[in-house]
Amino acid sequence: MKIWTKYSFIRILAGICLLFGACGILTFPAWRPSAPISGKRVFTNATGFQTDSDWQVLNAGDDHGGFMGDGETFVILKVSQKAIDQFLESSPPWSKEWQTGPVPHDIGSHRRFGADGVISYSVNGLPNRYSGNTKLVELLSSSEIFYDAKERCCETLRWHNGDLLIISPQDQTVWLSLWDF
Repeated sequence: MKIWTKYSFIRILAGICLLFGACGILTFPAWRPSAPISGKRVFTNATGFQTDSDWQVLNAGDDHGGFMGDGETFVILKVSQKAIDQFLESSPPWSKEWQTGPVPHDIGSHRRFGADGVISYSVNGLPNRYSGNTKLVELLSSSEIFYDAKERCCETLRWHNGDLLIISPQDQTVWLSLWDF
C-alpha cells in the first residue's frame, strides 16, 4: 500500500497554494475591501473637532490589517458652510495654521480614501504631478483647499505613517486619512 501517490502530492501542493493565496489576499490591503467604521467618531477622535448631526458621511472605511497592520482609515464628510467657516477660523488639529493647497506630493501620494488612489510622478525633471483617481487628483492638486498634516513616523521614512485633513470649501467636503505603511 503506497502512502504517497502522484495525486496526493498534487492535492497537498494545491492546498499549500490555496493557503498562501488566501494569506496573500489577507496580507495586502489593496486586495481587501475597506471595513465599515463610524466616520463621525473616527473624525472626532482624530481631529478633536465635534461633529454636527446634520453632517453626512459620504464614505468611510478602514483597510488596516495587512502586512504588519498596514492600511488606511479614511472619512469623507459633507458639511455645512457654517462648519467650513468654523474649521477655518479655528486652529488646525496638528499645526499652528492651515496650509493652502495643493497638498505636497510626499504627503498626498498613495492616499486612497476608499477609491483607486493616486500616485505622484515626474517626467524629465518637470514638477511632480498626481495621477490616478480623477476626483482625488483634482482635490490634492487644488489651490482652493486647506489642509493640515501630521507625520507619525521617523526621520528615515518621511510620511510613512501620517494623518491628513483636507477641507474643500468649494464642495463643502472634509477628507481625513490616517495611514500606516
